[in-house]
Amino acid sequence: MLCKKIIITFVLGIMSKDRYRPLFCNSDFYLANQTTFKLWKDRFSGFSEFEKVKAWTVCLSCLRRPKDWFGGAHQISFLSANEVETSRIKVKNFFADTEILWPAQIDSSIDLNHFLNLYRIKPIPESALRSLFKLGHKNYPLIVTEHEPEPFELFQIQIGGKRVITFNENYQQWATKLYGTRDPLSFILHDLIHADHFLKDEKIHQSQIGFYKLMDKIKNDSQLEKLFLKMKFKSGFEYIISDMNAHPVHLFQTLRALLHLTVVNDSLSNVIWNQWVSIWCLSQTDSDSVQKVNTELFSDINASQIEVMCFKESLETGLARLN
Repeated sequence: MLCKKIIITFVLGIMSKDRYRPLFCNSDFYLANQTTFKLWKDRFSGFSEFEKVKAWTVCLSCLRRPKDWFGGAHQISFLSANEVETSRIKVKNFFADTEILWPAQIDSSIDLNHFLNLYRIKPIPESALRSLFKLGHKNYPLIVTEHEPEPFELFQIQIGGKRVITFNENYQQWATKLYGTRDPLSFILHDLIHADHFLKDEKIHQSQIGFYKLMDKIKNDSQLEKLFLKMKFKSGFEYIISDMNAHPVHLFQTLRALLHLTVVNDSLSNVIWNQWVSIWCLSQTDSDSVQKVNTELFSDINASQIEVMCFKESLETGLARLN
């Protein structure tokens, strides 16, 4: 029997997803700083797309608090100093002829990569800064695109082991541009946070890929197509496969909870779940663990089994990321 408390917990988790500062900067911020944006766009014209994302994110974040952006040093740097590749780009040059103050504690000759490795910018979360620092690294597969991918487009990108950063330099449009409820800077930070959730831990990264591969096997299932007629299920499912970026056990728990609350009827919900399990062609041990998701019989052993199952599913597709 499905545990009602677990179901409610995970569906409420879906309903409260992605609440980190949906509106980071209002339209007045983007309108008031058009001259500064033009200055920066000219300065960044010779940068690579990854360098532009780094530079713009640093500059926009600091411009929000031009006199008080410095958050001090990271407690632990992302890499040791000798592991950081020195960039040709000097951060202090970004702030020339702007209202942003340069802290006396920072060496005026510091380059962009060492800057991101050492220092915090208020109030950007560490997860976003970590992704910003790692952007462009060969073992941190991020794609920069000008458009916001549709859920199933992002789903396919993640099956390939990658995440997306949506960014464009059309600063004249930023005052009126929203991605859902997010302004341009907020959406960049959202993408950076999700990249960290997807890529930070190699084992969890591969396990998420394995989960997405299993979802790919049911995407044309007749029962799933019927469920898509209900918009709450459709939006919840699209979130799970594209923008949830959680531990695979959490993904399975949320999916089954969403299915149960959509169908309501326990018997029919179990029939659909069993049908999906059969499509996934799991071993008996894996099948038993997946069947117990969101029941009182589910144990730590089952959770570990699901994690291993998803990890193997990813490796079998040849998508393991090289170190």
